[in-house]
Amino acid sequence: MAVDASKIQIINTVSPSGDDARYTVNFTLIDDNIGISSGRILVDKDTIGNVTENGKPQLVLDTLKSALTATTSTANTTTTE
Repeated sequence: MAVDASKIQIINTVSPSGDDARYTVNFTLIDDNIGISSGRILVDKDTIGNVTENGKPQLVLDTLKSALTATTSTANTTTTE
């Protein structure tokens, strides 16, 4: 059930505005087991500056994986959510 970057379509990339220095990457993800119709990730200038247009789907996938597999510690145990 692994999702690959080919299932991600980049809608657009929005430059920072106001006090926020992060770029917004809007995307859709359509797979047999999951669908995200209006997704977005926020990335900093250094991250977006090192990625080509063709590399943005992988950036989205890596960011989602990182956010969804965050490790938290409570008491003396570490769990992966």
